[in-house]
Amino acid sequence: MAVLDLTQEIGLPEPTIAFGLSQTWRDWITFAGDMRVRKKLAQFYPGVEFSFFQGLLKARAGKGVPLGGISQLALGAGVNFSPVVVDFAMTMPWGGYTKNGGSYQMSVQYRFDAPPFYGRFVGSAARQAEDLKSELLQLDDRRRTLEAQATAAQASKDSVDGQLRSMEGRARVMQEQLRELEIKVDEKRFQLGAPEKKVPPAAPVVVPKRPAHKPASLVFPRNHKVVAGETLRSIAAQEYGDPAMWELLYQANPDKIDRGLPREGEVLLIPPPVRQ
Repeated sequence: MAVLDLTQEIGLPEPTIAFGLSQTWRDWITFAGDMRVRKKLAQFYPGVEFSFFQGLLKARAGKGVPLGGISQLALGAGVNFSPVVVDFAMTMPWGGYTKNGGSYQMSVQYRFDAPPFYGRFVGSAARQAEDLKSELLQLDDRRRTLEAQATAAQASKDSVDGQLRSMEGRARVMQEQLRELEIKVDEKRFQLGAPEKKVPPAAPVVVPKRPAHKPASLVFPRNHKVVAGETLRSIAAQEYGDPAMWELLYQANPDKIDRGLPREGEVLLIPPPVRQ
């Protein structure tokens, strides 16, 4: 709000009361409206002001709507050499500048403790530099985070690879142990006289010695009573003269053999010595 025209040439003061409102949009466009009221004259000036070079230069234009006077066009320009501000404004009749009416206005202001105008440019550049610095710091933090994640992923991969190699080594050792156990099982089966699986070469089997004698009769088939300590190989050696023919005894007496050994006291059938 302002009071204008306190002195005039006619000697009678007819002051003008001005009301103004403004709204800035996007920091460089300002919409404004002035309402000026004086005796027998009232006008409304809607207009727009544009700001250039971060507020260093301003230009505005508007149209005076007559509320009891002449329709006018309002123009203005200002330069902000802070702390000094220079402003120029003019109004002219809307129907043409040759008609009566209009006014001119020029003002010079000095603002104490106001920052110099070049500080805006320096401050703006400083803000941009700070923004860039902040973005660089964020990018650097992001880079370090990604490097840490990559290092952790590589360490995890190395750990998994080490565990995999260790498991492969253990698997190989267990395979070797399994083969050794299979060989031992086959050897035991061969020693016990089981007919299922043969694993050459087999360890020699020590059988109890009995007095060598020739069978009283060479007639087959005949019977043989099992005594303590006898095996199929020892009986084959006694009956056939060849311990390798124990399989004939096993095939002829499967119900009298337990775990590859003839049961003590059983009477075995001795078939003819036919090699297979």
